[in-house]
Amino acid sequence: MQKRSRKWIAWAMLFVMVLGLLTVSGKEVKAGYSADTQETDDGWVYKKDTVAEKIYISGYNGNDTEIVIPSEIEGWPVTTIESICRSSQPGQEEEDYRRHADATSVSIPNSVTRIGSMAFYHCEGLTQITIPNGVVEIESDAFTGCKGLRQVTIPGSVKTIDGGAFANCENLAEITIPEGVETIGAYAFLECKNLEKVEISSTVTKIGMDSDVNFTDYEGSAFWECDKLSQIIVSEDNTAYTSLDGCLYDKNMTTLFACPNTKISLDVPEGVTRIGDGAFSENENLKEVQLPSTLKAIGDCAFWVCRCLEEIHLPESLESIGRDAFTECYSLKEFFIPKNVKTIGNSSTGAFGDHQIKSFSVDAENAWFTSENGALYSKDMKTLYAWPAQDHTKQVSAFIPDTVEEIRPCAFYGRSDLASIWIPQSVATLDVGEVFNDFSDRVIVFYDPEYTELQNNKGHWTFKPYSGEMNPFTDVRKNKFYSGAVLWAYHNDPQITTGTSDTTFSPLENCNRAQVVTFLWRLAGSPEPTTTKNPFTDVKRKDYFYKAVLWAVENNITTGTGKTTFSPKNACTRADFVTFLWRACGSPAPTDDYNPFVDVSKKKYYANAVLWARERGITTGTDDSHFSPKSNVNRAQTVTFLFRARGFFEKHEEK
Repeated sequence: MQKRSRKWIAWAMLFVMVLGLLTVSGKEVKAGYSADTQETDDGWVYKKDTVAEKIYISGYNGNDTEIVIPSEIEGWPVTTIESICRSSQPGQEEEDYRRHADATSVSIPNSVTRIGSMAFYHCEGLTQITIPNGVVEIESDAFTGCKGLRQVTIPGSVKTIDGGAFANCENLAEITIPEGVETIGAYAFLECKNLEKVEISSTVTKIGMDSDVNFTDYEGSAFWECDKLSQIIVSEDNTAYTSLDGCLYDKNMTTLFACPNTKISLDVPEGVTRIGDGAFSENENLKEVQLPSTLKAIGDCAFWVCRCLEEIHLPESLESIGRDAFTECYSLKEFFIPKNVKTIGNSSTGAFGDHQIKSFSVDAENAWFTSENGALYSKDMKTLYAWPAQDHTKQVSAFIPDTVEEIRPCAFYGRSDLASIWIPQSVATLDVGEVFNDFSDRVIVFYDPEYTELQNNKGHWTFKPYSGEMNPFTDVRKNKFYSGAVLWAYHNDPQITTGTSDTTFSPLENCNRAQVVTFLWRLAGSPEPTTTKNPFTDVKRKDYFYKAVLWAVENNITTGTGKTTFSPKNACTRADFVTFLWRACGSPAPTDDYNPFVDVSKKKYYANAVLWARERGITTGTDDSHFSPKSNVNRAQTVTFLFRARGFFEKHEEK
């Protein structure tokens, strides 16, 4: 599964809570119940309830593939199958002893009334199973991972099918929930990849909830990731639920709980006020949804991983959007928030997560949110909620406005398309683990440690401190391709350039050969040259670039313009500078022969340097088909090339 770790963590936490509550409520051990286990000669591990004179099966250490569970032991009836997992043996890994993966059949006696949690966990060879009449409860994960299971007969005596009971039963194609069943737990049929149809009887009153835990609107979770599911059919006599076009609704048709994963489009009927949590989750076929004018809420993970959803129009009536509601909806490029939306995500998770939305926009009459340059903010611009996706080829930088005091969780989730992020001094604390969840270490985050404290910084992210005014240059606007690179060069340690004055950088001014070699030398840490031999008559010891030139010569970065001249004051061409940069990175060969530039011949000395720089994203040329090698490189281009190449340069320096 791709990039879904946060959702699975959330679901796992909920599931652990369910299991914990089930353990302590409704399952109290009666007086006389013995926790001591015994084992029969044929490998059945069991416990005894000496008051009720009943047997609880807790394991099976035998090797039979056609498993027949005894109906009694020591003359007492077997009423509960807690587990048929093997007992742990010294030196055995968990998978060695927990599973009976090779079991082809299991016979459950009529004496059994309860099938316990993980009872048949990963019995992958089972193809069918008949649950005897008399079983009242199928507990959580009872048949999880029984991937070969094709047919299950559930009797009317069963009242509860707990959470995850049939999760990951990949070959289960159809399930009928009989009269008598009242509760279907959360994730009960999760990842039943071949499940095509579910029929729900009139007695079911809780779906996606467990008897001891009151989840809200998780009905859809019972059927998440059922890729072939096309129909959920509810009995007309059911008082809690109904179905329309194969979708699951509450009886009054005010909440849509689940839409089958095979749906390509859906018109949600008028009268529906809520899209339930995870209602469309993991539907990678869905392209179009028409939402009703009555809709007020979109629940958590409602459209999670709907990767084909290209457009969605939110009605004016909408008031809230839940956490991760549109995470991994990669086909959504624009997102408009109507005027009545009051909440987006929650305090721990945003609504959009990993996305490719290039522009967020907000109705001007909305009193809670606004947008600027495609980013989503609170109305007062003090809170940043989401940053838009960028063009990967441009490697732009994100400058957060200095009005912002809080950056919400996952605001930059997956934004590896950025070159750098600049945190203003107005942000007092930055929860790194939440804000930059699933963040690329290729992106540099700049912050002023005197004003901003990093919290929860346990990841692989790259942070660089700066001090003083973030941007002292009046001629460097923050929306330019070079703006982040200029400030990086200014704040870098050692400093690569100070600008042409205290307040100007002069980005369009040409760089001469002395300047570009000095910039490279400073990026290397201003090392002392190992030789004092100077072949150039136009490079003097008193010159600021003296050591830089000697260093460049001894590292084969430049040989000068002649045997005794370096020509420091000559303007540097784009071809020369990219060649210098390429040599400083170890002269790596380009990985392919693709050359989009008509003005770069393979015979030129700079050909490999240009092709390497193109495929590494250091340059995209002056247009799609030209590199303009003879044009002079200006200060903006110079620092941008350096910034983009810094990683390759550093790796070469470490060798």
